[in-house]
Amino acid sequence: MNDIAIQSDQMFPLFPESKISQNQKNVDFRKFIKDAIYRTDQRQKDANIAIQKMMNGDAGIHETMLELSKAEISLKVLNQFRTKAMESYKQIMQMTF
Repeated sequence: MNDIAIQSDQMFPLFPESKISQNQKNVDFRKFIKDAIYRTDQRQKDANIAIQKMMNGDAGIHETMLELSKAEISLKVLNQFRTKAMESYKQIMQMTF
């Protein structure tokens, strides 16, 4: 029980592209965090590409706004996760053993 694992069905719904098979019950916490950060970064890059396409006339405003919304929500979820993790860390550090 040294490894921290989470249930795959409790993963962020914003990261459906995660490379987790349906048969896999647990995911390494470190891998989960790395994947979430990578996906958030990728969504930010996709939003930037969508803006460039719109500026060139290759994409419409709806597609661009959709990509921007995905990137915004993804970043907000990751930020919430970071905040909760920091709060948990502070609580653990205040515990006496």
